[in-house]
Amino acid sequence: MSLCSSNITKDKTPIKSLKTVKLMNSEDIDLVESISCIIEDTIKRNSSRKKRSKKSIFFCEDEIIIPVSIYCYIYNIYSCLNLEMSTIVLSLININRLLERSRDYLSMNNFHKLFITSCLLNSKINEDVLYGSDCYALAGKIDKNELIFLEGKFFEMVDYKLFVNDEVYRRYYNFIKNRVIKQTNSLDSKKD
Repeated sequence: MSLCSSNITKDKTPIKSLKTVKLMNSEDIDLVESISCIIEDTIKRNSSRKKRSKKSIFFCEDEIIIPVSIYCYIYNIYSCLNLEMSTIVLSLININRLLERSRDYLSMNNFHKLFITSCLLNSKINEDVLYGSDCYALAGKIDKNELIFLEGKFFEMVDYKLFVNDEVYRRYYNFIKNRVIKQTNSLDSKKD
């Protein structure tokens, strides 16, 4: 199964199969699991909110929500696009900023579009080498032209400010890391 057969990887070779994806160490897997749990919990809390009559540009109709778990979606994007974990954390921070500014909320109807768009933008400032928009669109299961449009809107909605200072980054990272520790301790206590 080809992910981005027409695109070039960081080492300038075409991606031919999923065997070329980044191998994640256990710490990265734990962090992706923690991030997906945080997002799932947020979506569950938000599900009790009234439906908005005005749909945001990131909203998906129910029948076209990507049928994959949040964990698998994040894992796929992180590993197949060879992103740094810091890019994923920055993406989470900037999604939060966008949602605060727009007064929208995270849901299963907007998570996928928000996440891939934020990853694309944040990789441009955080990664040394990156894929083209077409590869992000393919990995994120979204139309390339829509992704380019959403990228511009996202950037505009965060008032063209993607910079995250060290203190804010550390706070988010520590929150994610502490969630990993709690999950590990919880699993360890269940084994006993």
